[in-house]
Amino acid sequence: MLPKDFQIKIKTLPNISPELLKNNGSEPLLNTLRKAKIEIPTSCENGLCATCKGRLYRGSVSYPEIQPEGLLPEEAEQGDILLCCAHPTSDCEIDHPELLAPGEFPSRFFKIETFEFKQIHPHVLELSLFFNPQTFFNFLPGQYAELILNNQRYPLSMAMPPKHNQNNPIIFHIVQTELDKPHLLIEALKKLKELKELKKNTDTNTNQFLLLEGPKGRSYFKKENFPHHSQKNTDFIFIAGGGGITPMWSMIPEALSNLSAENSDTTHKVHLYWGVRDETLLYQKNIIQTWSEKYSSDYFKFTTSVGSPIHEAVFNDLKPHLFSHPIFFIAGPPAMVKTIYNALTQQFGIPSEQIFGDGIAFV
Repeated sequence: MLPKDFQIKIKTLPNISPELLKNNGSEPLLNTLRKAKIEIPTSCENGLCATCKGRLYRGSVSYPEIQPEGLLPEEAEQGDILLCCAHPTSDCEIDHPELLAPGEFPSRFFKIETFEFKQIHPHVLELSLFFNPQTFFNFLPGQYAELILNNQRYPLSMAMPPKHNQNNPIIFHIVQTELDKPHLLIEALKKLKELKELKKNTDTNTNQFLLLEGPKGRSYFKKENFPHHSQKNTDFIFIAGGGGITPMWSMIPEALSNLSAENSDTTHKVHLYWGVRDETLLYQKNIIQTWSEKYSSDYFKFTTSVGSPIHEAVFNDLKPHLFSHPIFFIAGPPAMVKTIYNALTQQFGIPSEQIFGDGIAFV
């Protein structure tokens, strides 16, 4: 009789196919991850260095072959395990802080050689970062990075589709909703620009520079990750509140390009809901207009809400079941993200695995 397969779940990767994450207890959990093309940092793989130390959230493990000498007793008590030598003895839910799913890029530090910014809208500053010509900054649509300046970190979503071309800058949008109040990052960038100009024209020395750490975030658009991607009836629903539109500029072109690459009988749809406090905060409407003109309303739909909660429009469309196998992406103020997430899961019964948003981790 064959040993029973235990089901392994990854806490931060709920969309990995269960068929790829099975282990009958005869091998360590590290092998299970590798078979699913999930990477974690390792070194000795002999229970000594603890590089592979992860967390067991549910289930039980044993160490039948190698004792975890690199794991302290108090660490084991709080749920830490060494994935290189831990064998499951039941269904398990695990995770690792530096885990990389298939297709993800590791987060690294990048020194910014030059940067430019320009006002593309009264409320929006476009920041372009340029790297060394030999440097590639790869990311997935919807990910973000942290700009580091004067020991301060500023999380910013990439506002462009990924371009694996070393000559292209990385573009961010800094949204300033209240023009009568100074924006800390904008003011710091302007001051740094002045210092660099001063250094260029005089002997003034400045050690200030920009660093970027990334990419970060798991709320990205990667169509093959979704459980219904092989069906021709998935609705991709993007919900943005105010400046939460920024990652959508990266994800929606990818969603639409996938749509146009489908066969003629596809029924995939892309919906964009954008809520703002007042109409002056809507920007790059020409890009949305281009999408609307290129794709019929059967494939792309844009709904905006000015002065009223955008989730009301989403819920009104959910009630008559207008969506088929919906996948949601939410970005915006934390209170909005929490309201939408709770309503989708509790009121409408949407599985949490079909809802993405970096702010959801804090709900």
